[in-house]
Amino acid sequence: MQTEFSVGPIHCRIEGQYSYVSYAPNTVLTYSNSKAFMEKVGEILGDQKTLVFIDATIMRAEKGARDYYVSKEGSRNVRATAIMASSPISRTAINFYIKVNKPPYPMKMVATKDEGMKWLKQFETK
Repeated sequence: MQTEFSVGPIHCRIEGQYSYVSYAPNTVLTYSNSKAFMEKVGEILGDQKTLVFIDATIMRAEKGARDYYVSKEGSRNVRATAIMASSPISRTAINFYIKVNKPPYPMKMVATKDEGMKWLKQFETK
């Protein structure tokens, strides 16, 4: 399966087991745009789970969005997530988020796309 779509400032390309998520410049993730995005993912994937690579270099997330993504509803289609961040402040914030929120799926902050894809590969299903 291969498909591309956008929900507001959130863009996603799904290829096989992987979903590649990127954002318009200066995007602020809110509860509502995050929920609308994951509902669209659910429409496309049904009960399937996906390996998610997020390029978070040009966005920030409000608390409502962060809470939604680790909720049962917001994580329904997620098998594992790698989040790429470039600045030291973003990397610290993401690592803090992972430690405090304890997502119900494996999640890791990475510095490069290659690092993220290599890490996600271990969660592929045959």
